[in-house]
Amino acid sequence: LNSPFPLPCMAAPDPAALKEPDGDAPTVRMETSAGTIDIIVRPDWAPHGARRFLELATAGDLDGLAFYRAVRGCLAQFGLPARRQWPPLPDDAPTGVPFLLGAVCFAAVGKHSRKSTLFICVGDMSHCFGQSPWETPIGAVAEASLDALDRIDTCYGDIAECGGAGPDTGRINSEGGQYLHNNFPLLTYIHTARCLDWPPPPRVPPLESSASRSAQPQDVSFGQHSQPFAQVGRQTTQAAQVVQAAQAVAALFHGPDAGAAPQQQQHQQHQQHQQHQ
Repeated sequence: LNSPFPLPCMAAPDPAALKEPDGDAPTVRMETSAGTIDIIVRPDWAPHGARRFLELATAGDLDGLAFYRAVRGCLAQFGLPARRQWPPLPDDAPTGVPFLLGAVCFAAVGKHSRKSTLFICVGDMSHCFGQSPWETPIGAVAEASLDALDRIDTCYGDIAECGGAGPDTGRINSEGGQYLHNNFPLLTYIHTARCLDWPPPPRVPPLESSASRSAQPQDVSFGQHSQPFAQVGRQTTQAAQVVQAAQAVAALFHGPDAGAAPQQQQHQQHQQHQQHQ
């Protein structure tokens, strides 16, 4: 693999590293043109990365994206073009979880740089990944979905920056999805990605990058028989649902009190202020 992040080889992984989850392990179901891919998310492996992946799925930011970098026996990468500017994540503590077939991890360019691009190992990549601090699996593909990984199209190979015949990530970012549709018609696509284990908020119009907006129709519909939202209603609905999404994810990681209503928090702060007067 001609990777932009070359790493020295490491020793064979210890099977004991694949420990059972400590607490909740939500499932994100990705409906793709290669079939259904269920990903078991592991906050006990990578709490920061796991939370971001759940946020991406809840916000609908993975819907309609391609596996733009797919190398047979190595990895299948997705996440571009980004629909919004996610802040970089701090690195998760290393756990020794190996990069075996089905491992899911964020792609990054250095320390504390993970944002919204991920890859799935479609082969045993434990000899290439796992020694840098930003390389920590955030989950793994369920055993029943491993066959779908074999159906992800790899005919274009690696991305252009790595000497492959695949897409140029700079053009993906600047030109949006239309660049992929026009030049790489055989790519495998993610139709939807949703968490199955707690009730997600209703769908909201995705926040697209300027490149995506220029390449795609502005109206967003949510099914064969549904109508686009009115422009006025979009901003109000989006704001409300993003708050709901954040509260749902916070409750998963920090307990139900983490998503307390702002009014309740303000009331408590007001009472504390009065006590100190």
